[in-house]
Amino acid sequence: MLSLFFVYKFKKAYNSTMSETGPFKYYELFYKNLTNKLRNENRLSDVTISMCQTSKWFSKSFLDFFFRDLNLKGNTNLWEREYTSEIDSSRVDFYYEEDDKKIVIENKIWDQNTHAEQYKIAFSDDKGYTRAFIANYRFPDPTDKTYKSKKTWREFKEYLDELMKDFSGDGDEKSLIESYIKYIAVFLRIMEIKQMNFSNLNSITSFFRLVDKVVEGNKYGIYSSGREKIRFEDTWIFKRYLDIKENTYWIGLEFSEEPSIEIYVYNPNRSKKDYESLVMSLKCTKHNKEKVEYYDDCYAGVWGGNFSMSEEMMNEFNGKNTTNEEKQEECFKKFFDEVVEAVQKI
Repeated sequence: MLSLFFVYKFKKAYNSTMSETGPFKYYELFYKNLTNKLRNENRLSDVTISMCQTSKWFSKSFLDFFFRDLNLKGNTNLWEREYTSEIDSSRVDFYYEEDDKKIVIENKIWDQNTHAEQYKIAFSDDKGYTRAFIANYRFPDPTDKTYKSKKTWREFKEYLDELMKDFSGDGDEKSLIESYIKYIAVFLRIMEIKQMNFSNLNSITSFFRLVDKVVEGNKYGIYSSGREKIRFEDTWIFKRYLDIKENTYWIGLEFSEEPSIEIYVYNPNRSKKDYESLVMSLKCTKHNKEKVEYYDDCYAGVWGGNFSMSEEMMNEFNGKNTTNEEKQEECFKKFFDEVVEAVQKI
């Protein structure tokens, strides 16, 4: 069983590294090895259901994360992986049945096919199913009624982090759960965001972790394909993101002079004239602080529109004024929201 592999690997790695490097080095090795072997969406589901079938505390916590109001017991022997619908060939990632409650949970990593219409029929209300969805992005349709609960893996990690502060169970069980939390953090790139100062190149990694976090939680349907890497081009460092309206967003840093946070937007269905009209309307209102506050300059390029964070906000973000990583996240999110809301109007 995969969960027994966890415990075995944990103890073996712990015993072999404790004397030489201390307990924290073990974590680095263990999570790296586990993530390298179990990388895709199905593997994350395999690991997670193994946890549910091993630890009753984890099983109940996972269920409560979606359905606290159902007051489920979380018995470890009631889980099933890749459960098939009785009426068609639809297969959902997680199935849990307790008394008259039938829970189905769909997991998605990068894949934007939520199966909402399909599962509404395959695992219907009149058959007694309660549906949930979890992904590494915000569910794209806020009006959807298919899933009673829609969550992200980042939210689940943060939820477990809080619960583990008061964990009082067995030491091996605690080690196993901590291992799992580290696994999903590495697997899903949910890394610590450190305070940034772009005079230090180490801040670039934290900046793109921040961008990923804000994009993951956005309400505009913007997402990452999951295959995008940080790119370098001339004085630009950037990553590409997409949305459901066929916009492409290049979000990154421009280093021709002082570092500047920029968003460049392109849509194949828009002309340069569309972007010129947008830019002119925004420049007319850019000094109205109720409307435009977080960017200084915008212009229409050959293919799209470019937006630069305001000098005042950039100084704050880059540490020239007193700040911290939470303030930096708030600052970038306001800039991001303002740009996207402007672009999606055209």
